[in-house]
Amino acid sequence: MKKTLIIALLICFSSKINAQKKVVAEGITSPTHQKYLNKIVFASEYDDVKKNSEIESNFKNEFDFTPDNKIFFRAYFDNSIYNYIRPLAKGDGAKDIKNYAIAFNFYIDNVLSNERQNSVYKSLEEDVKKTWTTFRGALKNNEKEVYVGEEKFEEFLAENTDLLSSGKHKIKVEMYPVLIDLYGEVITKFDVIASGEFTLDAKKFMLDSNNEELCLGKNVMNDNALIKKIATAHSSGDGFKITPNDVRIFSSSWITERNKYSGIIEGRSISVLVGYKDPKKNKCFKRYYTVYQDYISSKFSDVIKFKWNEAILPEKINCKCINL
Repeated sequence: MKKTLIIALLICFSSKINAQKKVVAEGITSPTHQKYLNKIVFASEYDDVKKNSEIESNFKNEFDFTPDNKIFFRAYFDNSIYNYIRPLAKGDGAKDIKNYAIAFNFYIDNVLSNERQNSVYKSLEEDVKKTWTTFRGALKNNEKEVYVGEEKFEEFLAENTDLLSSGKHKIKVEMYPVLIDLYGEVITKFDVIASGEFTLDAKKFMLDSNNEELCLGKNVMNDNALIKKIATAHSSGDGFKITPNDVRIFSSSWITERNKYSGIIEGRSISVLVGYKDPKKNKCFKRYYTVYQDYISSKFSDVIKFKWNEAILPEKINCKCINL
């Protein structure tokens, strides 16, 4: 009986150890990796931070913030994302590699951006999370392909453009592994495993209202009468009653909506974005809507109705984006 109990305990203990067992990561990959261990380096060209072929002479610590400028990076760790966080992870979520991610902190002039703390990037392949100890990404890039870190830096800029006054600013980037839940919220986080700094010269920085990431986006349907009607409806609408400073229509034409069973026309809709200043908060926001008109008595109603996804909250923007 004792022997059976001991064996059972050993199996249980062994299973627990294996559940938390680390995988074999790639380790230090090059002398450059060793030199810049736990650091993030930056460059203007993608190939300058290519793994094991880095061109150190092209590493940069200052960038002009212009529409065409690019900022790539390479981060060097001493272990993999999975191995850092696995010993700390608890619960059923710790068993799923999908819940392991990398997170960013961004600073402007030594001030941590509260809105961008725990800015999580989870779209990494399983082998990247388990074995890679270095990878490259981008903070600013003009190509269609989106790199690790790019969207998070755009979100950071969008929410902090009011701090980018003309002149030079120190930007600090930190990276650290996290375990997230089904909603992307951080459950467990490790210490910072890599960080880097560079100077961003904003002397030529100007907000472009047509930039959807930083501001509003480009108006597609240039119908001034309709735009005015949407703005008026938003001002008196039930639930918001805020006068917009700017309205952008993203649809090129109205979309006819029909009853899915009878095929009878029920209405028509377009996608719009409204930019406004909230007088109570003294801050500016943008919000996406579907504008809808009912089809009544063989014609479309003049009444503007708004539909929106409750889960998509208004996004804070720089007040310079809208026509104040």
